[in-house]
Order: sequence, then structure tokens, then C-alpha cells
Amino acid sequence: MKRLSTYLLAGIALLSASCSDFLDTAPKDALSPATTWKTETDAESFVVGCYNGLLDPSSILYLDCGSDIGYNNFSWEGWRPWGDGSLSSGNTGASFYDFAIIRRCNTVLENIDNVEFTTAGKKEELIAEAKAIRAYRYFIMTGGMAVYLSSVLILRPKKHRYRVIRKRKYANRLHRTWTMHLQPSTPLRQHADVLTKGAVLATKMREALYYGDWQKAKDAAQAIIDLKQYELDSDYENLFKLSGIDSKEIILADQRLESVFGLGVIGQMYNNDDAGWSSIVPTQNL
Repeated sequence: MKRLSTYLLAGIALLSASCSDFLDTAPKDALSPATTWKTETDAESFVVGCYNGLLDPSSILYLDCGSDIGYNNFSWEGWRPWGDGSLSSGNTGASFYDFAIIRRCNTVLENIDNVEFTTAGKKEELIAEAKAIRAYRYFIMTGGMAVYLSSVLILRPKKHRYRVIRKRKYANRLHRTWTMHLQPSTPLRQHADVLTKGAVLATKMREALYYGDWQKAKDAAQAIIDLKQYELDSDYENLFKLSGIDSKEIILADQRLESVFGLGVIGQMYNNDDAGWSSIVPTQNL
């Protein structure tokens, strides 16, 4: 019996050792920290990940329900409190508080120095994009809140590596952020949905308007005009067609591959008679 037990234990140990290499593999569907941050492509891939979810086509349409022109038919979708005045700390409705993208941007900024770049200016370009994306997400969540100085806060909350900033102070911080990390007019990565100088200036302008800082808003708007990259489309209807995807009126676009990203919110807008949900319906005011 003792000999049998010894054989069994030896067999288990052998199986464990032989299975180790088979079971301990790098993920096939995600970037692994252990095998990345080696090349320019690695760094670029992480920055691309920061863009995923930056603009939400669903909430853009649902925001009409926070005004007097739209009504959210179903309370569980969260937009009705925005429009009927019942929004409160106990009834927050739909929320923009999501730190996932901010965490991704912090990961880029913490690891990008590990990469040796051969393309001139590319590292600075990617750093600028990550900082601009992070600042934009903070802008979406505007208000008195904790500003994360690094991702350590998420992993070790007891370190208290953050500070709470009042609204006005927060606004000033954002003004500085937009000014410090402006993108070049023409990005090294040629994509229509990459944050460029015009997009950053446009967000700076909007943020200034929210705080009633008219001079900063005016200066940012003038800076956009001075870029001479944008102009009103002669055919307004063109902006709502695929043919207008590269219109000079568009400053920042959220362009997606149809085969990868669907847009289910369109079905939620259709009438019940047309097999839709009627989630977003027009009011009599509209």
C-alpha cells in the first residue's frame, strides 16, 4: 500500500509538471504585460485601446431624453430622471462615471518609457493622445471628484494617492491640461477618429463654455478657425450619410467597422409597429 501511494504521488507530481507549460499560456485575445511594451506597435495598440468607448453613440442619442424634445419610455434605461427633474443622489439614472478608459491611459503613461522608438515624434504623439483622452474622460465626469494621479490608487486604495478638487479648481486644471498636451494638426497616425489639435481645442472650448469662461472659449474657437482645416459642409444633409464620412465639418468622429461594432440603439428608437422598442420617443414640443 505504501508503494502504491508513492507511485500515485509521483504520478501526480509528473502530471502537474507536464501540464504547467500547457496551462500557463499568454492570453490569445488580449495584450499581456509580460510580453508587450517592447515595440512601437505594442505602444500604439495600447493607445488604440484607450479610444474604445471614448465616444458612446448610444448615450449621444439618449441625451435627447434629458431635454424637452425626447422622452425615455423605459425607466430602467436610466435617462428618464434626466428629463423629468427627478435626478438626485438617490436617483442618479444613467451614469457617465467609468474609470476604465482612464485606467488604460494611465497604463500607457506608466509603461511607454519601456519602448524604444525609431520613428521621430511618435512617442510624444502617443503620450499626447493618452493624456488628451484621459482629460476628456475627466471632462465627461466634470465635478468635484477624485483625480487619479496613477493607477496605484486602483490597486492599493489605502495609499490615498489622490486629491479631491472643487468644480472651479477642476476646471482650471482641465484648462491647463488641454493647453499642455495639444496634438499636432496632422497626426502621425492617419485616422479620422484620432484626437488631433482641432479635437482637443474643440473640447477645451466646450469645457470653457460649461464654466462660463467666455474668453477662453472664444480663444479656443479662434484657434480652431486659424488651423484652416475645417469648414461648414455646403450640404447639411451630407453629414448624416456615409458619403459625408470625410466631411471637413467633422472635427472628431467615432468611426467603427460595421462587421465588428453594431449600433443596436437604432432598433431601440424604432416604433413598436416597426419591430422597435420605442425607447426614445419625441415629445409634443419637438
